Amino acid sequence: MQMEKAGAPIEKAVIKGALIRLRPVLMTAFVATVGLLPKIFSSGTGAEVQRPLATVVLGGLISSTLLTLLVLPSVYKLINEKAEARAKRRSGVEPNPNSNQSPDLNQEPDPNSEPNSEPNGSSVS
Repeated sequence: MQMEKAGAPIEKAVIKGALIRLRPVLMTAFVATVGLLPKIFSSGTGAEVQRPLATVVLGGLISSTLLTLLVLPSVYKLINEKAEARAKRRSGVEPNPNSNQSPDLNQEPDPNSEPNSEPNGSSVS
């Protein structure tokens, strides 16, 4: 958000933010993984309970790391782009003709404009 307020494009802001958070997130996940290794490879008393629990926690660490680094920045970018498009539509700015946005079908027709044909296809004279 700080980079956006400074005028940076959303894509660059998301990429830079993800890169800034990359090392702390990976280090945290790595330390937790190393701490779980003895439980994952244990074979002594209680290993029947410790090993499955450590495996589930390790899976959660991996999935949360991927969510934090890949999915959340992508979702933020998508939500921000939708909000910008909605704000432009509300402010009356014409949408980009090259975009894939559909026209607003809920818009009332202009009562002052003259139709050039009848609904059955014949010309109005």
